[in-house]
Amino acid sequence: MAVTLPLIQHKRLFRHFRGKLLHCRSQFHRPIETELDRYRNMDQIDRLAKALGTAEDQRAASIIHMCMLTGSRLGEALTARFERLKLEFATWSKLATTTKQRKVHRLPISPDVATIVRQRQTALHPAVRGCPSPM
Repeated sequence: MAVTLPLIQHKRLFRHFRGKLLHCRSQFHRPIETELDRYRNMDQIDRLAKALGTAEDQRAASIIHMCMLTGSRLGEALTARFERLKLEFATWSKLATTTKQRKVHRLPISPDVATIVRQRQTALHPAVRGCPSPM
């Protein structure tokens, strides 16, 4: 036979057990994270650039190349929009919803990034160019 409790008692029990669970959770010790300082050497970067140049999917290659040149995360580059990249001012304004810090981020872009953006714009169908679209 099931016992039904009023809604208020359910909420009180939930708050009680939630507090106990949070207290127990804080008692666990997390392992100490060690920092990894791993960078690519110039030979690896050159090989990657060559592989990107001969890649079958140039859209994906241009996104990875853009990440390499700007230091942006893959998710930020994937959600980049042409209207956020101001080529005349050589800046890229990232929305707060697309950054890890959840803050608006503006960064300068190099002429190489501007070239990638122009190539992506010309690769789109002419009717789509005026619309807000992802890279």
